[in-house]
Amino acid sequence: MGKKFFITMFLLALFIAMPFTNVTSAGQQTQPDSKGLVFTGELTFDLDGLYFLGPIGYPLNALGLLEVSDGDLILGDLSINAQKTPINEDWDGTYIGHWVFDPLGCGCDFKLGLLTSLELFPDFGEVNLTLNGINEVLGKEGEQMLISGSMDGNIFSGSMVPIPGALLLFGSGLLGLICIRRK
Repeated sequence: MGKKFFITMFLLALFIAMPFTNVTSAGQQTQPDSKGLVFTGELTFDLDGLYFLGPIGYPLNALGLLEVSDGDLILGDLSINAQKTPINEDWDGTYIGHWVFDPLGCGCDFKLGLLTSLELFPDFGEVNLTLNGINEVLGKEGEQMLISGSMDGNIFSGSMVPIPGALLLFGSGLLGLICIRRK
């Protein structure tokens, strides 16, 4: 018990001390790189239609066209096509679907990816979008991007929400404790 207890207490002390130091985790180091991304445009919900990717048609319940900018630099347009999930009478208020990014000035170099979650909170006027693979398209680190913003009528304005470094550190600390316990 002595050695395991000491290691556990040491890891716990490091976790507690991190906010009081100037040490940053990998997640915190990427925040300044993505901080300037802004997503503005129109999101429309309660649609009853179809959208097609090639020959395959998908239900269309939410549609959006957002301008993506980094500070004063406009990067392009992001199109959101989503359907309610699950597709039955027990809908939980979320959508899934696809996104298409068109870089500014090109008109020919579309990028396509998965919209893994779109959550609308109508009581608070808030929307969260989770886009898989768009970070690579925008030249940012990571695979998924959480965009959080507010709605004013059908007009959406939001920005990227980076995963806090403390959460990453907490998860790695828990994993370390589990590994120590299993030995």
